[in-house]
Amino acid sequence: MISSSGWSKYNIWEHSASVRNLYDKRVRQEVDELICHKQAAGLLRPHVSVNDTVLDVGCGSGYFYHSLRGMSVEYFGIDSSDALLALGRSAMPQMCDRLLCMRIEDMIAKVDHIVCTNVLSNICNYHRPLERMLESAHKTVILRESISDVSTYSYVTDNYLDRPMRVHVNSYGREEVKAFIEEYGFSVSFHVDDYTGGKPQDVIGYPHHWTFVEAVRISGEVRC
Repeated sequence: MISSSGWSKYNIWEHSASVRNLYDKRVRQEVDELICHKQAAGLLRPHVSVNDTVLDVGCGSGYFYHSLRGMSVEYFGIDSSDALLALGRSAMPQMCDRLLCMRIEDMIAKVDHIVCTNVLSNICNYHRPLERMLESAHKTVILRESISDVSTYSYVTDNYLDRPMRVHVNSYGREEVKAFIEEYGFSVSFHVDDYTGGKPQDVIGYPHHWTFVEAVRISGEVRC
């Protein structure tokens, strides 16, 4: 038998009841705002003009929308998990047509700003999805990812899911990421993560070197 259901079967975000419960609480503002989202919004704010578009890549239930308070922007989110998006559509019905189910690689977009937190470090590698983002953003791309001196790639078992599944836990080399982003006409700044203070954080038993990347377009046009 041949089936096309492999993506949903092995999509780790579809296999964690605890994550769904947490994302539901976050989008309903029943728990505190994430420190990383507050920092991402702070990095974004100086670059924003009235009615700019902000695309939240790997948005989950879309709870980053709440961190944009005070900014007159148009918010959109994409995620590969329809179950998580459904939580956002339920809690924020005004966002129903702005929370879209797709993988990053399938995206074609023209937006002013892209924010992506804690996503690229948990997929096979960053090149193609980051390229999509850089080709789509007119002004800025704000990332929070595991960034270290050299790139390391791991494929390990996550025992915190509903059933044990293998997941990617990657950290990307600082100079490698910088050079890649600069190829697409952006300047690059790195910022210490406020939540971890620049120290590795243990996630599912493996160190994550969370760092913010602020990419600001200085040349070129949106390609998508």
